[in-house]
Amino acid sequence: MLLVSGAVAARADEMTDALAAARRGDLTTALARSEAAVTARPKAAVAWNVRAYVLSVAGRREDALEAYGKAAALDPADVLSRTNRASVLLALGRPDEALAAADDALRVRPDHARALNHRGVALERLGRLDEARGAYRAAIRAAPTDPLAYNNLGALAFRRGVDGAASVHFAKAVELDPTFEAASLNAALALTATATAAPASAAEEAILAAGRRAGASDAARARAEGVLGDRATRERRWSEAKAHYQEQVALDPQDAAAFNNLAVAEDQLGEAREALTHLGAAVELRPTDPTLRNNMGVVHVHRGDYASAEAAFREVLRTDPAFHRAWHNLGVVLGARGDRAGAAAAFRQAAALAPADASTLYNLAVLARELSGDRAAERAAYERALELDPGLVEAHLALGSLLADPSTPAALRDPVRARVHLRRFLELAYADDAVGRRQAQDWLAWLDAATPTK
Repeated sequence: MLLVSGAVAARADEMTDALAAARRGDLTTALARSEAAVTARPKAAVAWNVRAYVLSVAGRREDALEAYGKAAALDPADVLSRTNRASVLLALGRPDEALAAADDALRVRPDHARALNHRGVALERLGRLDEARGAYRAAIRAAPTDPLAYNNLGALAFRRGVDGAASVHFAKAVELDPTFEAASLNAALALTATATAAPASAAEEAILAAGRRAGASDAARARAEGVLGDRATRERRWSEAKAHYQEQVALDPQDAAAFNNLAVAEDQLGEAREALTHLGAAVELRPTDPTLRNNMGVVHVHRGDYASAEAAFREVLRTDPAFHRAWHNLGVVLGARGDRAGAAAAFRQAAALAPADASTLYNLAVLARELSGDRAAERAAYERALELDPGLVEAHLALGSLLADPSTPAALRDPVRARVHLRRFLELAYADDAVGRRQAQDWLAWLDAATPTK
């Protein structure tokens, strides 16, 4: 009995050693110890799960998939192996099989949050967006404190152009885990897209308090600087935001989100070269993140280098053809380069992927005017865009101008509504939008002269 007991303990140590070695990056030891574990216990699902995990960490995904399959076959009640098979299949770009693996896990445990998350990702990649949203919401119900489901739900909303909802979900993910880098990066991207001020959250206050404590770690101080930078960003205090993000990257040079946020502030300050440098640093840290390359394209647009911008957006779409914002941005670039037909096609693709993206509908309306001169369709598109996003500043100016313009067909003109939209534009527009403000003020002055109010 003593010999048998000792042998089992040794095999348990092999699995423990394998996991510890994998987590510290010693893959040679991890692979050897995990192989010894399955050799000693070939009928133990737990040993095959450890072996599969190590193989996955080592980048041997096909071998990991086979090992997880052996674990699942050995234990019909093992939800871990089935869930992890779904994860590996997603990494291999096989969403159909990943969906089947996630469903297999959910047959074992219908409320398994991680399996529900994987199911949502697979459905999203298959274009079944409504079902994906349902899976993410089910994952949140199963594990209300798991930030992953909130981040995934936010990413889905962001892809569909529902930026306000995306911001809420990303903020919740960060509140649940302030160290969740992907959620922090996504929250910054959504914030930049919406430019909406949000009240300070309890999570922000907790992060600031932790950063101010005596003896606070560099990581805690870095997160606090990030919160201060985010607050300055919300209020478009770009120089202040830049200073906080610079301090954040100095304290934590491995934070891709901080480099991205620093680049956003620099871009707004007209410092394109610095912005591209820091986005390059973010890409080095997160080479597979298409949002960072998309942001590089945006910076190229702002500096007037449309060729580089187009190349950046097309590279994003090569790796992630469902990234609707890259299609939208490609449309902007093609329009600026005079390719109206190409721009319209790109915007239509963006609209198909994100029907609720008001900015895409706005740009399609502008192109409709240029390509077909259909003012009725143009007006309807502006109105639909404002239904989706009442704060879309450009649409208020465009619709107000159309309603006021004497060249607009009489049946489509409306001086009263024109004034409403032009004044709303002046309320919403930033003070530095001198061109737009002048245009709105000129139209209002013309309306007052042509159709004085009583």
